[in-house]
Amino acid sequence: MRNAFIGSLMCLSLPVLAACGSGTGSSQTNPGAANAVFVNNTGARNYFPNSLGDTWTFVNGNNSADHRINTVMSTSDNNGQSTLQVVFGDGTKENYLYQIGNDTADIYQYQYFDSNGQIYKTMTCNPPFPWHLLHPVVGESYSRTYNSTTTVLATNATSTSSNSKTISIIGYETVVTPAGTFVNALKTSYLYANDTYPGYTWWVSGVGKVKEIFSSSTSTPNQTNYELTSYTVH
Repeated sequence: MRNAFIGSLMCLSLPVLAACGSGTGSSQTNPGAANAVFVNNTGARNYFPNSLGDTWTFVNGNNSADHRINTVMSTSDNNGQSTLQVVFGDGTKENYLYQIGNDTADIYQYQYFDSNGQIYKTMTCNPPFPWHLLHPVVGESYSRTYNSTTTVLATNATSTSSNSKTISIIGYETVVTPAGTFVNALKTSYLYANDTYPGYTWWVSGVGKVKEIFSSSTSTPNQTNYELTSYTVH
C-alpha cells in the first residue's frame, strides 16, 4: 500500500469554481458554507462521486514527476461494492475496493498489480476502515480500529497488523489547484494511530477530492501535496 492508505483525485484554466461536472467546465451547484452542517445523506454524498468512469488526475506540487490517475472501474448501488483503480506515475497500479454505507465510505481491500498487470498481493481490512464521512459536521471526529491481513497470492503467505484511523471535520476553505479555484471546499483531517503527522483533504460538492496533503515519513510533515489537475464526473 502506498502512502498510508491514501486514495486521491485533478481544468487547465483557473476559473473560480463552486463545483463543476468535469474538467471541461460544465457546472453544478455547491451547497456552500450556508449549508455546512449536513443531515441529508444525498447532499453529503455529493462530496463523494461514485459513477462508473469518474476520473481524477493529481500531481504532487512538491514533485511534478509524482502523479496519479484515479478511475471508478466498477460501481453498484449505494450499499454495494465499488472499485477505484489508481495508476501511478511509474505505471504501477492498485485497486481500492470500497463500500458506501449509511454513514461512511469504507475501504475493505487493496489489490496490488505486478508489471504484467496481474494482482499479486491483497490487503484486507476487517472491519473496513473509513475513507470519507457521508454526514460531515464541522467539529465532529470519527474513529475506528481495524485489523489488516496482507496475502501474497503466489505463496498464500499472510501477515496481520492492527491500526486505527480518526477523521475530523475542520471547516470550509477556498482551495486553488491547477484544475481551478474551488470555493467552500470541505477540509478534513485524518490520522492513523501508527503515524506521527495527520493528513488533510479538501472535498468539493459535485467534484470529489481536490487536494490532499500528507506525510510518508515520521520526521517530515506535509511531505506530499497532491492537487487536482483534471477530472470527469458523470
